[in-house]
Amino acid sequence: MKDELMKSDVRFQAFQKVARFVNYELVEGDIFEFGVYTGRSLALLQLAHEEYVNNCIHKINFSRDFIGFDSFKGLFKTDHPRWKDGLFSVNHSWHPTIGKGETVTKEKVEHFFDVLKLKSPTIVEGEFKKSLRSFLSKYQNKAAVIHIDSDTYESTKLILESMRPFFQDGTVLLFDDMFNYKGNPKKGEAGAFHDFQKKHKELQFVDYFNYATFCKAFIVVKK
Repeated sequence: MKDELMKSDVRFQAFQKVARFVNYELVEGDIFEFGVYTGRSLALLQLAHEEYVNNCIHKINFSRDFIGFDSFKGLFKTDHPRWKDGLFSVNHSWHPTIGKGETVTKEKVEHFFDVLKLKSPTIVEGEFKKSLRSFLSKYQNKAAVIHIDSDTYESTKLILESMRPFFQDGTVLLFDDMFNYKGNPKKGEAGAFHDFQKKHKELQFVDYFNYATFCKAFIVVKK
């Protein structure tokens, strides 16, 4: 099942590359994802990390937690031509444990990780505005990787501002929808990231690589 999952997703090689980077460079901290949906990408990030830890001669002496945020209610109030209200509350593609047309829940994602025999993730359910504030007020670690799959400008802006205190040199930002909205740099994740960069001149974002169809990676460097 793990092999089939890795082969089925065009993003997995990118996740392997990021795992090699943060582990080789000893960027401590946890793996965050915003927009868990069915848990596929969060599981793939963990599989990429485990692959490095188990097979590479360059060992690390710290562990990572995998933390995902989602309302499990789907998207709302987006002007993207394909994204309708409630989209992503129901699974619409192949998945090892969640059938097509099946409602996605936190419990089903946790079960998915259990079936794969992966480390149990921390899944924070609820609207980002409330769940982020509640979780991060007690969080004391740093972020090694932040995978943003929140689709919209408003959510991405909130995520970036909320996670900024947990950035460090080497934190990798992964944007799953950087080139949606027909590549318009003022909309969606791209627009929010552009405005965030203009506001926070104390941070530099190294252009790392593009991957899959709509995705892009950056490395954070504090000036």
